[in-house]
Amino acid sequence: MGLNEVNLSNIKGVLLDIDDTLYCYSYCHQIALTECFGFLVGKYKELDLVTCQKIYQSGRKKCHITLPGRAASHSRLLYFQYMVEQLLEHTDVNLILHLEALYWDTFLSKMELDKNIQVFIDKCFQKKIPICLLTDLTANIQFRKVNQLKIADKIKYIVTSEEAGIEKPHPFMFLKALNKLQIKPREALMIGDNQAKDLKGAALLNIQHIEYKAKVIDTI
Repeated sequence: MGLNEVNLSNIKGVLLDIDDTLYCYSYCHQIALTECFGFLVGKYKELDLVTCQKIYQSGRKKCHITLPGRAASHSRLLYFQYMVEQLLEHTDVNLILHLEALYWDTFLSKMELDKNIQVFIDKCFQKKIPICLLTDLTANIQFRKVNQLKIADKIKYIVTSEEAGIEKPHPFMFLKALNKLQIKPREALMIGDNQAKDLKGAALLNIQHIEYKAKVIDTI
């Protein structure tokens, strides 16, 4: 079922994922990482892009293992801290902060709201159906994404995994969103791209759900 076919007549609230649902995450991520790795290669001539990618992925994997189910497991600050400590054998605070800022500034500058999602959000807004964004990751960057996409004025609430203390598909995240909207599971609709997180979590509470993945940005 496409977003334009969704029947909202019995829906009193929408739960909406952010990453890869509102916009194309992978497109922004790859450009941002390339920018950071390019900076490191330019600063340290003995480095190359393949080595940077390898160390970055190692840091990401370590965070996911040591911080399972927590928002911090997605922290670019922690990934870059691991990278820098592996490369320099000490914690260079200024370099780590620079890489994190460079990553997110580049990432945010490349974000573009999916056109179908934009139409859907406008439709909900016109029908006075409140939307609660339901998203993993830390609150600060997810709030910045919402501002960058220029949809803050059409969103009623946000629930992040940092706020909830657990990630999707754990029912607590969904229940927290339902509680904020003051609606029952049968009155809600979940829209997200990830079957294992968004759709499974919704199904556990018998919330109606639709899979939707943001379209890749046309760069031609």
